[in-house]
Amino acid sequence: MKSKVALGIGILVFLLVSVLAFFNPLQVIQWKISDLFFRGRPVSDSITIIAVDEKSLSPDAGLGRFRDWPRSYYAQILKTINAHKPAVVAFDFDFRERSRGISDFRLSQLLREYERRIANSPGAGMNWYETLKLYESVGATASTNSPTNSQESLPAQLHPSDEEFQDTLDASGPVVFFSTLLFPGSAAEESTEFPQPESTQPPIFRGENVRTGYANVFRDRDGVLRRFAPWALIKGEATGTQSFPIAIANAYMERGEPDVNSDAELGADLIPIINATDPAELQKMFSGTTPQTLINYAAKPFSYRTISFVDAKNGIFEPAAIEGKIVLIGATARSLQDFQTTPTSRNRMPGVEVIANIVQQILDMKMAREQGIVSLWFILLLMAIGGAAVLSFVSLRILGIVFGATLVGYPFLAYGMYQTGTVLNVVYPEAAWIITGLAVLWYRNKTELKAKREIKRAFSHYVSPVVVNELVRNPDALKLGGKREQISVMFSDIVGFTTLAEKLSPEDTVALLNDYLTAMTEVIFGYSGTLDKYQGDAIMALFGAPVDDPHRAVNACSAALGMRMALVTLHEKWNNIPQLPMKDELINLDFRVGIATGPAVVGNVGSEKRFDYTAIGDIVNLGSRLESINRKYGTRVIVDKGTFTAVTENHNPFIFRKLDTVRVKGKEKETEIFEVVGFTENVPAETKPMLDDFENGRILYTQRNFIEAKQYFEAALARVKDDGPSQIYRNRCNFYLRKPPGREWSAVVNLEEK
Repeated sequence: MKSKVALGIGILVFLLVSVLAFFNPLQVIQWKISDLFFRGRPVSDSITIIAVDEKSLSPDAGLGRFRDWPRSYYAQILKTINAHKPAVVAFDFDFRERSRGISDFRLSQLLREYERRIANSPGAGMNWYETLKLYESVGATASTNSPTNSQESLPAQLHPSDEEFQDTLDASGPVVFFSTLLFPGSAAEESTEFPQPESTQPPIFRGENVRTGYANVFRDRDGVLRRFAPWALIKGEATGTQSFPIAIANAYMERGEPDVNSDAELGADLIPIINATDPAELQKMFSGTTPQTLINYAAKPFSYRTISFVDAKNGIFEPAAIEGKIVLIGATARSLQDFQTTPTSRNRMPGVEVIANIVQQILDMKMAREQGIVSLWFILLLMAIGGAAVLSFVSLRILGIVFGATLVGYPFLAYGMYQTGTVLNVVYPEAAWIITGLAVLWYRNKTELKAKREIKRAFSHYVSPVVVNELVRNPDALKLGGKREQISVMFSDIVGFTTLAEKLSPEDTVALLNDYLTAMTEVIFGYSGTLDKYQGDAIMALFGAPVDDPHRAVNACSAALGMRMALVTLHEKWNNIPQLPMKDELINLDFRVGIATGPAVVGNVGSEKRFDYTAIGDIVNLGSRLESINRKYGTRVIVDKGTFTAVTENHNPFIFRKLDTVRVKGKEKETEIFEVVGFTENVPAETKPMLDDFENGRILYTQRNFIEAKQYFEAALARVKDDGPSQIYRNRCNFYLRKPPGREWSAVVNLEEK
């Protein structure tokens, strides 16, 4: 039944969480969790950023306002860094429009140049009017609002700054610009899907050394940039176009730079991948189900080697930072607002550093992939159905450990997988595990836990907490029927209680019994005993059942002696109660104990509707007889040979005295009986010599040497004058000295009374 319920819970949870995972309403939470796993790795030494930073924009730099910068600045910086042979240079700036007119800053520069030219060569060169004409009409026919394509031809006359930049590009090594994809108006600004573009706007510059790639990215719904599209298929075209980072990596790899990776064959393997334009091929490489792939960021913002634009323009840098490197030129100044929110830190990252991270990801082949739906469903299946199966059958303690370990351990697994480039979904597996755990706990609370509470409530009055907990763990032990077990059974009875009860009122009798039975039962529970029943003032207790106890005999004897110490405490309590009825009798109240150890059938005996937990067997009857035999010998605690042997075969904490060999009524087989004198450390010093005298006398008695036996018993009585067993044996010796027994005489005593 439990298996079917566990399977049902698992299937229901799996279906519920699978539906949630399909519609994915908790995607933002998953993103935030996976962002916490970022730890970073060393940035590539092959990448250098030339940054338009605050230093480059300051008045001290002398470059003017950024929006007024002429393209000649880029030509100048390209000439400067080309002298040191970079592997590839990429400009993270928008060059889709031609330069127009002339800025105030450039006008003042030209005026100074014109004045110097006139001063040095009067009447020579172009006049001022002709100089201004160069900047007045250039590019007037160009439309900056209409889309263009990469095949559009340049006008016959370029703006001087554009012309200078184009001339520098023609003489340069590989240079990469970004183009811009144009999307339909319905395309979302924040989306995990990369929509199909309608057209592209390329930069105005081109040439044999010029590459382009689009730089469009879409942020996730929470505004964080986590992915990019390596390729895009423009509507109406048969082949794809590559992204800006792919174009940069492609240009770098075509130069065959040896320091991309320690693997010498990586370049040959990577070139066809980043050159590929077939959508199916690219899709298979990068993500499988969507044209976008995760950006596997290497580091936090401002981690890459960076040179200020103004320093690079003026040649102030280490040549080694440029030679053979990928040089990315872009904006890092806050005022230019080219920043993206990334998973790496709370600080926003410059767009040019995002490009650097993607390029490094491609060159290092550190692709990051989100977990696929099939593997997610498999984990949900394990969490739901597997979890229900496990949690339904383990103990509550193990359930708590397994539940907590899995709840905490799975995010750690996801953290480790994140470092290898696989982003496991944490939200839905954790949701499946939590729902499964709560459902199983609810079911177990409604069924077995309720039953266990009933067991605990019912048996807490009869057995020790240790035994109750064991019964809760194993309720089958309480089914109707019995099982043969080795146990110790104890019987105790108050001496003269019937006479005492006749003198007390019913209310006082009940109060007396409540005090007495409470104190005695606590001692029994303290030694792992089980209360079988109360019979008026009598107590029957079991040791070693329902939970097996290898120390049952020792615990039974310890409980008997503990009960005697508890009685002393009761005497003191009663003596301190003013006006207590029958105080003299109560402070002298005493009880006797009989203990027998051996096999018995233990279990629930009765009908299906009402039964009692008890023990049945010869040792139960023997234990009851031993309690009564105390009256004959004047003792308080008597045990049988089985109890004595079970205690003394290991460490014996007691002092025993062998009393006799008896044959109780109704049994043909005799049994040796022993008195439990006390704990070894508690027996008075004068008692031990008395016990030696008694033992010597008992041995001589069994040998029919009644004269010498009597002498030992009298010596024992001289030490302890009221010792009951010594008195009995002295009287026996006197009897047999008067009437010697026949040759068939045996020392075994037949007890006819119960």
